[in-house]
Amino acid sequence: MAAPVTPPSPAAGEPRTGPGSAGLWIGSGLIVVSVVGGLVWVVVMAVGLVNQFQGGPYAPFGSGGEVQLEARPYGVWLISMDNAEVPDDSEVTITSASGEALPLAPIPASVSGLSSQPALRPLGDVSVPASGTYRVTTAAAGASERDVRVVFSDPLDTVATDLTVRILGGATVAFLLFAIGLTITIVTALRRRNARRAARYVGWGYPPGQVPHPGPAPSAPPEPRDPWAAG
Repeated sequence: MAAPVTPPSPAAGEPRTGPGSAGLWIGSGLIVVSVVGGLVWVVVMAVGLVNQFQGGPYAPFGSGGEVQLEARPYGVWLISMDNAEVPDDSEVTITSASGEALPLAPIPASVSGLSSQPALRPLGDVSVPASGTYRVTTAAAGASERDVRVVFSDPLDTVATDLTVRILGGATVAFLLFAIGLTITIVTALRRRNARRAARYVGWGYPPGQVPHPGPAPSAPPEPRDPWAAG
């Protein structure tokens, strides 16, 4: 009877074949970076938007006031700096030094959704014909004690487009990093599983997919002979 085949063990000091765990670490790292990076990007965008509003010209909503504007289009917002609800009566008038009122254009559809935000309300776009001092008056002059401001920023469409591009760009990069990390993790895990399975049934040292032939099957033992049989 042929002896059972014993797969050879790897030589001393010889590394075993098969993928290591580096792919798992790389894939997991990319997934973590995509998630954390996406959250950081949202915070950065929010801070940038707030800085744009805080850094632009503004007048108090309660008392009104004068602002220095350049000859260009502006977006006009009503913003509660303490995150409280802005007043319902948000009528704002902008007049030049000569007393000419500047008309506010309708709110673009791209930012119309922000009209429902309690602390942030777009009022429309205004085109300033010449640089100079302009007077901001409100219907609630002297009535508001909260920190509510009439803020001038880039045109509303520009703000909405910039915000959309930043959101889509950050989401795309985060998704690509997440997809690449997940793919590397899955592929590495499958290759490690297949390598362990091959090692269990074949043994290290044989090429993948090649199992040594166990040899010929042992022959059956001879049948016992009847001593009283003729011949």
